[in-house]
Amino acid sequence: MQSVPECLSGLVHLKGNTWVSGVHWEASMKKWKVDDYGWFDYLVVAHNGKCAARLMADAGAPQIHNLLKVKFGPVLSPRTNVMQLCSLWVLLFALPRRFEVDFDGAFVEHPDISWIGNNTSKYSAQNQLQCWTLISTKTFGASHKVPQEFIPPSKEKEVTLLLLNGFAELTGIHRQLVAPCFTKVQLWGAANPLNVLQGEDCVFQSSHNVGICGDWLVSPSIEGAAISGLALAEVINQHVNGDRKDVGLKKRLEPADSEAIGAFPTNQSLFFKPAK
Repeated sequence: MQSVPECLSGLVHLKGNTWVSGVHWEASMKKWKVDDYGWFDYLVVAHNGKCAARLMADAGAPQIHNLLKVKFGPVLSPRTNVMQLCSLWVLLFALPRRFEVDFDGAFVEHPDISWIGNNTSKYSAQNQLQCWTLISTKTFGASHKVPQEFIPPSKEKEVTLLLLNGFAELTGIHRQLVAPCFTKVQLWGAANPLNVLQGEDCVFQSSHNVGICGDWLVSPSIEGAAISGLALAEVINQHVNGDRKDVGLKKRLEPADSEAIGAFPTNQSLFFKPAK
């Protein structure tokens, strides 16, 4: 998956792995000041959550900032036009022996777990390890939410044990046999959007040369993020060529119809056809 953006980035001058802590729109110059990196003609915010909202709070584009304001919760609040995100816990673990399970991956009905994936089924059977990924429910993520950058060891241990217990219940493997030789648990703090923008695939403010793209503007998935990015690239291209119009600034956010870990392609019209 990483090879696609790496290939595309070879077409432009790109400075990666760079932390941006401040941006500001200079109206007299019609340019963006980005930290100490210089002046830029356009600004694209391809991110959401608290960091994106904080970055744009005093940037000089309040309409864009209003769309980036965020709330967290396991359930979508009624009558809200603010982006809402859920938090999910993800547990990776390896068992020293293989167990026969009737599925490779599945959405499951459990108070703590929403998804189980058998990573080992993707590879050859030479290694005896069996590696799994568990993704929690939105409710579990909310009830065990902590700062994701500083997860207390006690919370890490608690979440790991609870999710392993749930795994044993769902698979029917005796709990004593679920004895991992490796575990890694991580809180996905700004996981999936609970609502998405309706009517546009991106947002662009023509007067300020600034746009937003992301999966929460289309559907909570990699496909949604790609479609949004392509749409914003086209809008900026049109803006460069003199088509000075706003896109998506006045659209409403509506509940997203998707599972806890995102959406999946359902509309054939979303697929791009190669040029002849």
